[in-house]
Amino acid sequence: MGPLVTRLITQAAHWRCTVRLENKVAFISGGARGMGAAEARLFAREGARVAIGDVLTEEGRQVVEEISEAGGQALFVPLERVSQGAWGRV
Repeated sequence: MGPLVTRLITQAAHWRCTVRLENKVAFISGGARGMGAAEARLFAREGARVAIGDVLTEEGRQVVEEISEAGGQALFVPLERVSQGAWGRV
């Protein structure tokens, strides 16, 4: 194994052990399912506090519950992203 490969393996191991988003806040619009929910879980796992905004209230609260049970911090905000008035509550 060459020095470049060794260095890349060492860096990859370091990145897996770090919490890259610690002390950050992520707001995920559409975070109740699909890619948004996956991103919310990933960001929480990386140390971010996550706010999920979506029209799907039950699903959004379920994602928040899963994140909390895994030791992360999250909250759900009901949000209809096409309604300008809804953004005032965020």
